Amino acid sequence: AEHDPDRAERHLREVLRIEPDHPEAHLHLAFYAWERCDWESALDHYRKGGHALEKTPRQDVLAEYWLRLAELELAAGSPAAAHALGKRLIDQGLRPAAGEIICAFSRLVQGDDRAYGRGLERAYSIDPFEPLFRQGPGPLARAFPWLPAR
Repeated sequence: AEHDPDRAERHLREVLRIEPDHPEAHLHLAFYAWERCDWESALDHYRKGGHALEKTPRQDVLAEYWLRLAELELAAGSPAAAHALGKRLIDQGLRPAAGEIICAFSRLVQGDDRAYGRGLERAYSIDPFEPLFRQGPGPLARAFPWLPAR
């Protein structure tokens, strides 16, 4: 059987009609919204479903969640929320280079070009191969269209 994203979304919305706080349904809808480049909807669903991921023992899953949420927060114009998520990535050693990049962008949005430059230098010194350096289509690319594509 072929995967039908529209049908899957309809089923997930039906789950939410019955159980509005169902975290997995929100996270799946966030994924579909991300794929459609609907950043506002993705952010809304990530916020609503994220509490389930906060408890996961899988650190890679938690890091990816915080990173995507931080990107969405930046694109939505919430640099303080993005910065806090970037600090979590750094402080918990999950993806410290990505955390430095997120913090750098949050400083750039707040008008601190020097902190932005220093943050990118720190990130590069931690991991010059951090995938976030090669930003592709996503909320950061929307917020900062001059970023190089992957």
